[in-house]
Amino acid sequence: MSEAEKYHVLPIDDRLMIRTNAKAVGRPVLLGDRTSVSYFEGMKAMGVDIFIDLRNVSYKITADVEVSSNGNGVIVCQGGRFGGLSLYLKNGKPSFTYNFLGLESTSITSSQTLQPGKYTLVYDFKYDGGGVGKGGVGTITVNGSQVAELN
Repeated sequence: MSEAEKYHVLPIDDRLMIRTNAKAVGRPVLLGDRTSVSYFEGMKAMGVDIFIDLRNVSYKITADVEVSSNGNGVIVCQGGRFGGLSLYLKNGKPSFTYNFLGLESTSITSSQTLQPGKYTLVYDFKYDGGGVGKGGVGTITVNGSQVAELN
């Protein structure tokens, strides 16, 4: 304990799940209790404490995009190696990946390849409830038509 105090690592906290929640451990929550937010092209480094909190809730991500001939790229990404989410196009197919603490990744990809043009993409997650890190149903729609679903 004296070494921990000497090197300023106190308090020692092994509560992995609770530490990922800024509000629960007393860190500032920049977005407060907002339930919607708009992000724009070029935004970078959107860590969990500066992105709207999507943990353990139902949510919807809507993006108006213009697809080029190569049809690859990230639309929105929050987090990184140790957890987060990404809505993106891969080989022209709308896709979504959720990374649970770097322990497990879940992906959903449309079987439909988008041709060059303008689209409204929506990823809709309906949370099952029942506690931290529980599942739900993820759906991707393109211009209002469902193109993928994962339970």
